[in-house]
Amino acid sequence: MIFMNGGQLKELKGYRKERPLVLGQHTAISIAKESGKWKDIPYLKENEGMMPPNLIVVGDRRRVLASVGLLKEYVLLDKVPSLIGESEKSTLLKATLKSCVSRISRNPELSELAGFLSEQYSFQQKGEEIQPLVFVGRLLNRFDSPLSDKKSFDELELIVREVMAISAGRVNVALGIYEHDGLDLPLTILETQMGMSAQDINAWEGLVNSREDGYIIYGKPVPASAINVIRAGTCGGIIISEHGRGQTEAPVIDIGDQIIASASIADGAVARQRMGVWSAMDKKDMCKFQELWIKEGFEFTEDGNWPVIRSSRAIIDALSSASSELGLKVHHGANSSKESLYMEGDEERVKALRSLYFALSTEMEHFGLAFLAHELSKAGITVQNGLISTVVGTIPGGSFAMPGSEEEKKANESQERMLEATMRALWKLTYEG
Repeated sequence: MIFMNGGQLKELKGYRKERPLVLGQHTAISIAKESGKWKDIPYLKENEGMMPPNLIVVGDRRRVLASVGLLKEYVLLDKVPSLIGESEKSTLLKATLKSCVSRISRNPELSELAGFLSEQYSFQQKGEEIQPLVFVGRLLNRFDSPLSDKKSFDELELIVREVMAISAGRVNVALGIYEHDGLDLPLTILETQMGMSAQDINAWEGLVNSREDGYIIYGKPVPASAINVIRAGTCGGIIISEHGRGQTEAPVIDIGDQIIASASIADGAVARQRMGVWSAMDKKDMCKFQELWIKEGFEFTEDGNWPVIRSSRAIIDALSSASSELGLKVHHGANSSKESLYMEGDEERVKALRSLYFALSTEMEHFGLAFLAHELSKAGITVQNGLISTVVGTIPGGSFAMPGSEEEKKANESQERMLEATMRALWKLTYEG
């Protein structure tokens, strides 16, 4: 199999490149690889269990489910662990699986799927490990008979969402195809959960199990020369005026706007500890960190108070172009990645991040993600990173819009458009970059 890449023909064979170490199995990606289940899963089975080179990482399972509505075809992978005992979640899972089996059994077209869920229900009752649940929109996993009745398909979609909404202790993953101008882009949407520590586990598994040399869909190769990973999330917009009223500083940031990060600053505990620097209280450790950070090719803010890590220029440009095409209101500036949501309680210091470093947003993941991209690139797997985030609140004024308010509605609508811009950007990197 060959494809054009940079004007040269390259052969796309089975993937053999050595991958860095992954500790444990925390996502359906790792479980599918280790168990051999990837051989039965669309997309993975043509690529030796490897994920596509284009990743969108999100913090919340709801955003994974929102994303699949923008895809032509998708596979949802859900890892549900064994839930032993009569806890509230265990009881709910049993009841939901039983309800799913009952409802699906009424439709002859879904008999195989009913059998699969019945098996999972039986395992769950015995306290045994449930297989990763694999639900496939339009494809129905290994159940090849298409749904001719749209009502049946809609019912299945509802059931899938119910099961995934109440599953506990797992990471949701979607594999799918984004189509634009008649060209298909395979991509992964990965729930990392909130914060750099969770992301350090889950996004690392996703990145290490992605291939950067191209991808096969339906027997046809799609070119790639790097893994492109974009954080698509929400943020607090940093303003200087009180409560977002009468902003005089430029740019004026409103709820529902998008911010594309040129770089992120952070306390960086995940990066420090990955580099073997354990304690921020130990002066020798911090001197060691400063030396290692510079040696790795990174920098600090001019005052030396914050380590800085930059987004990839190609991804910044692709996000800017895609956002413009879709008519999004976008700001460009630095981002601050925090370890705790409650750091925002000190609004004066948050405002200083904008005054001193032109940080326009605060969120909890990008700095760590950019460092993971660097670590994998250092291991010989080229990774480009970026961040686009929807402003859901302003600081000062409140990290989140008031529930039920028009501002919250605007932020929610804007998030879906942001997800589409992210997919379009990845498409541009593949076919225009």
